[in-house]
Amino acid sequence: MGVKASSHPLLAFSNEELPPEGATHTRPLQITNECMGAKVPMVLINNGFALNVCPFRTALTIGLDVETIIPSLLTVRKYDNTSRKVMRIFKASCKIGPLETIVEFHMMDITPNYNLLLRRVWLHPIGVVPSSLH
Repeated sequence: MGVKASSHPLLAFSNEELPPEGATHTRPLQITNECMGAKVPMVLINNGFALNVCPFRTALTIGLDVETIIPSLLTVRKYDNTSRKVMRIFKASCKIGPLETIVEFHMMDITPNYNLLLRRVWLHPIGVVPSSLH
């Protein structure tokens, strides 16, 4: 994935970046970004999420002082109809190449396959609209 700096920010994909199965693949959009100055690999961007989720282990890894953040009383219902408590809500600077924005995260004590789970909507304030072609 390339990030091009111009008067119009653009996340660009080339055909060379497609997996072996081509454009018919169903793999998720996964990126590496910088959050609070720390490089965070394996960040999942998905249209289906209602929240930007930061697992507790990732919050500790990026250096977030969780004790200084106000606790949350929010409970989230997952796709399988089980509930999870949101531990805390915080805002953090996230950056991909030259593009940077503030993202509101809901910190949860979960162990997903990704380090951050982001809605695509977080890209909109910086003028990026990702294509689902690839």
